[in-house]
Amino acid sequence: MLPRILSKLLLLVSLDALLLACEPLEPRGFDTADTDLAETVQTDVVELPEDALLADTSELDVSPPTALALEVGEVVTLAVESDVAQTRLLAELGYEEFVVILVSGLVSDNTSAFPYDLALDDSAELRKVFPVDGCTVDEDIWPQIPPVTELPNPAVPIAVGATRSFWFSSGPGSQQLNARAIAVGDTAVVWLDVASNMDSLFAKDFLSAFENIVLPRSRTVFGQESDVDGDGRIHLFFTPRTYNVAVAFFSGCDLLEDPYCPQSNNAEMLYLTPPDSIPPPYNTTTAITEILTHELQHLIHFNRKVLRNPSTDPWNDNMYLQEGFGGLAQDVVGYQAGNLYVTKAGFDSIDDFSIADVIKDGGAYDSSRDGALRGGAYLFARWLYDRAGGDAALVDGELLDRGGISFIHALFDGPKTMGKELSDQTNQTNEAITADFFTALALTNRNEIGGSRPLNPCFAYLDTIIDPVTARQRGASAYANFHGQAMTGPAMQTLDTQDGSLRAGGVEYFSLVADGSSKELGLRVDIPSAARPWIRIARIK
Repeated sequence: MLPRILSKLLLLVSLDALLLACEPLEPRGFDTADTDLAETVQTDVVELPEDALLADTSELDVSPPTALALEVGEVVTLAVESDVAQTRLLAELGYEEFVVILVSGLVSDNTSAFPYDLALDDSAELRKVFPVDGCTVDEDIWPQIPPVTELPNPAVPIAVGATRSFWFSSGPGSQQLNARAIAVGDTAVVWLDVASNMDSLFAKDFLSAFENIVLPRSRTVFGQESDVDGDGRIHLFFTPRTYNVAVAFFSGCDLLEDPYCPQSNNAEMLYLTPPDSIPPPYNTTTAITEILTHELQHLIHFNRKVLRNPSTDPWNDNMYLQEGFGGLAQDVVGYQAGNLYVTKAGFDSIDDFSIADVIKDGGAYDSSRDGALRGGAYLFARWLYDRAGGDAALVDGELLDRGGISFIHALFDGPKTMGKELSDQTNQTNEAITADFFTALALTNRNEIGGSRPLNPCFAYLDTIIDPVTARQRGASAYANFHGQAMTGPAMQTLDTQDGSLRAGGVEYFSLVADGSSKELGLRVDIPSAARPWIRIARIK
């Protein structure tokens, strides 16, 4: 019991780790009430003069369409019957490009895998498809719900040079460390382990960034932190010992008086590594501030979800979903840099990711897939934020809610785990939300590489901007350039390179390009119903 509880309390992040729709859509000319697309043709009634009945009609083409004509940016969902989906795609130009999106809707399982096969098949039939016109996260709802704001307690005076001791827990043991206040602000105090040194100018710059940018923006987006000791302060404790655990961390034990936490500091604490104990270039003020932003989100989350809901199940909030919102904090607060590496890992290793790794209650860290899971979790959190409406970053540093902030407050403050709150707050199944999210990863930002935006905005992130205060990128882009690297969108396969295995709750993407040899592409997909498959096709060119 003890290790399980502590695993929920101690949230770590190391610098190395920061790296159906409704109505069927028939092809034009078909009666949507008819389930057999090959039988019924819907035609306009035109009155003709009597002598026209004698005219030669041998040149008239009254045959039904044989292939689905998609517009660039359009998305449809294929019907799956008896473990098979089939369709025919119109490719008259000879250079059309499509993306096939194969999703497992089994969102409660992150261990199983299912075989599949995609093939071009001249005998494939044109079957019923479904339009995807709306979105499972409705941006028209959330801007109307203002988030609750609170005022912090007045700060207790603390003088520079004051000393005190803190419990420091590492692994199975704990010890008390003596610390000295080296910078004091209106809300926060920078404490330094007396056995180490740190430049006073760094401490002042760090504290200024925290109090003027990080804390007010974090409170706006995620909510007010707790104040268990009533001193109105957040304590930022620098000690080289932190690096033995992580570059920075937060411990929920510090906010509890609990038999499992006998060495609680009974204070809002964040543990950080002094810059001279971190290798460059990760030891700058901005780099460490980005990590601090991530950990502050964990501290706020613990208050909103755990301390305020002691009798319900938020203790089981998914670990990687919490990390995803930590990544979102790095982004929306304005210090995103290391998080771009995490984002790239999410795109590059998307086939190692399952939505169950993010929304299934509980869970633990997986070192073999950590980059993919953190990256996928951040991309999911950012997509939710954007689809709810996002925010607007003003030149004075204020963040104006356009729906995303209200949505985050609803997830954080609800009594259930965030995975359960997600379906409750949207009134959608997590399976349907998953299908929309994975579709968005395939289609977003294609206008940045010479393509077109998706016709349905559900399948696009909001445009990235340069933060007016920090000059860092705000937002996610599948094709961003950063630090000499470039994102290339989610990993794609071709029909020739398909690996034939779909992770439960996961996704596989396939590029399908017409070569001019035929005006129609017949496609057949074999996938077991146990995978709860969602198969979508989007035209991208």
